[in-house]
Amino acid sequence: MKRRAYVPRAGFFAILCALCFILANEGLAQTANQAQLTREQAPSPFPPTVPPSAVEGGHVVAAPGDADLGEQQILKRVEGYQPFTISVGMPFYWTSNVALTSSGEESDFVLAPAAAAFYEPRITSTLYGLIDVREQLFYYDRFDSFDFGALILKSASDISCRNGIICSCALSTITTGSPRRTALKVSFKTMPSS
Repeated sequence: MKRRAYVPRAGFFAILCALCFILANEGLAQTANQAQLTREQAPSPFPPTVPPSAVEGGHVVAAPGDADLGEQQILKRVEGYQPFTISVGMPFYWTSNVALTSSGEESDFVLAPAAAAFYEPRITSTLYGLIDVREQLFYYDRFDSFDFGALILKSASDISCRNGIICSCALSTITTGSPRRTALKVSFKTMPSS
């Protein structure tokens, strides 16, 4: 007794669709190629806009209509080191425990507008300083008794080593609220080689 190959109906339908798709795409490709050939062979009623050799010696060749536009110069921005940065933002948060309690937790949305100014002078080619002043306010939606603001002053320095390691040392002080908090952070990170 000879066994017949069994192809499920869904599999047969998928194969049939794939074959139809392939045949349709070949027909579209032939139509596109014919349209391209027709465009290339048809004469254009307009003269060519770009001369065949538009650049000579690194400069663009003059065209007959240049005098109509006046003298033009192509300007390019020169990227330089910018030590000042000003930033504003309006982050928002949701907290599941407003008062940070172990029981009777309450959730709320928090809007936290922030403004910051940074000054990061280059001291040497591998040493940078940082002075950072940030003000951030925290406004709770339902529990406005928890609203507060934070003024953060930070000074830091980063030094880059030749092997891609950056050593950072930062001193941060939160000046608003009670008690006043100060933190010293030293960190090392590696930068990917370029």
